[in-house]
Amino acid sequence: MPARLYQGHNTPDKPAKKPDAHKGLWFERFFNQQEGDDAKKNWINTVTKGECGNKSQLEAHLKMQRQLCDSLKGTSLFFKNDWHFVTGMGIDHPVENGMNWHPTLGTPYLTGATVKGLIRAWIEQWSEVEDRAQICLDWFGSENKDPDQQTTDNQAGNFIFFDAIPIAPTTLECDIMTPHMGKWYSDGSKIQQREDYAETLPADWHSPTPIHFLVVKEIRLHFCIAARTQAYQNKLPEVMEALSQSLKYLGAGAKTAVGYGRMTFEEPPLERSAIDDWIEEQRSGVLDKIRNNELAMIKDGSIIGTFANKDMITKIQAEDNHQEIYQRMLMWLEKSDKFNENNFIKNYNKAKKQA
Repeated sequence: MPARLYQGHNTPDKPAKKPDAHKGLWFERFFNQQEGDDAKKNWINTVTKGECGNKSQLEAHLKMQRQLCDSLKGTSLFFKNDWHFVTGMGIDHPVENGMNWHPTLGTPYLTGATVKGLIRAWIEQWSEVEDRAQICLDWFGSENKDPDQQTTDNQAGNFIFFDAIPIAPTTLECDIMTPHMGKWYSDGSKIQQREDYAETLPADWHSPTPIHFLVVKEIRLHFCIAARTQAYQNKLPEVMEALSQSLKYLGAGAKTAVGYGRMTFEEPPLERSAIDDWIEEQRSGVLDKIRNNELAMIKDGSIIGTFANKDMITKIQAEDNHQEIYQRMLMWLEKSDKFNENNFIKNYNKAKKQA
């Protein structure tokens, strides 16, 4: 268990003054809720307020990882969770369930080994490929996880699996599970006399035991895989398809049997450009709302009023790159399924005639 600071060490009451501080460090090392029925819940809630992760640091990491992946002629895909996501629940922690935190970025993430294991689980148990043993040997370096079932020695797999890192700050939440038959799982094999049956047997007269645990409410992850050798470059599409299928049907992380960790493919985020800075000057925060698909928070009409009215069209046309600004706005709006870009085009053209 990692060392922690307890009472008597003058720990602060709040995680940090800065909202983008390393929440993982706080969650792992500064647990100080010693008493009360809601102590564990209260501690979890100290990291659920606000976003988790520094936006600029995550964007910089994404840029570097994509450059590294591209230099290896790898493939990148982006996925967003459909429901709650949790990884590292088995990590020791006073609240009973931990979380796997990136050591420097301070956000939940999936290690490359976890990504590799997820794809392997899909190949071994669910895919319809014919020669599973040979594929596992070629892709992952071993025919079978059980050494007794192998006919060849282990080797380095022919693919490199990168850590799956969030591309933007995540949001966290306190979730709850209510197991009813804990004694059956822990002591079921130890029943020796009839008097133990009532307390131990799985039955509907047991009361639920609420257990709070930390989950990721919303996360967008960048997955990257590269071939180790040129000979396997043409197999990358098959590996990425296996990744997509495993995230869609199996889920990543813990509690996947009840729907946690399922993810859906997303188009890659737009690279930041100088035009984006100009757009942000006209309406601060609008690109983040489009990026996060939150345009429902502000009416479509207000967006159109900002970028498709007579005064704005005159201002855009005064710019040397006015056509690029218009095309960039369309690219952004196409990212949102809550906005009708055709409506934007109609109003834009109407205002353009009036300008």
